[in-house]
Amino acid sequence: MLWHPQLTCQDRIDGGISILLRSPGYRIDDTTMTHDLVIDMYCTPRAVAQGGSQITSDLAVIAQSFAQDLVMPCLCQFQECCEAERVTPPALPCMFFFLRFCYGMALASYIIRT
Repeated sequence: MLWHPQLTCQDRIDGGISILLRSPGYRIDDTTMTHDLVIDMYCTPRAVAQGGSQITSDLAVIAQSFAQDLVMPCLCQFQECCEAERVTPPALPCMFFFLRFCYGMALASYIIRT
């Protein structure tokens, strides 16, 4: 995710909070459920540190809604476009979790796959 340094910098300047969500395009089928979707999520590190378990559950609700209401329809449309153009979409990324530090700022990325 390319925008997290800029978001964190802006949040440090004005004391705000940012949330960034992204899901890549990839091949799905009729059995794909929302809990199978890949979601990258960034939230301002300060908010995560201060919010504790409450912000974690709030972010989970936001990610679930994002997956159900936006990602799933978008991936279905992506799949249809790939089929119409006779293009093979990429396979589902594999499961991983990582926490890395860029420019002294924490970035947590969760990729959900069962």
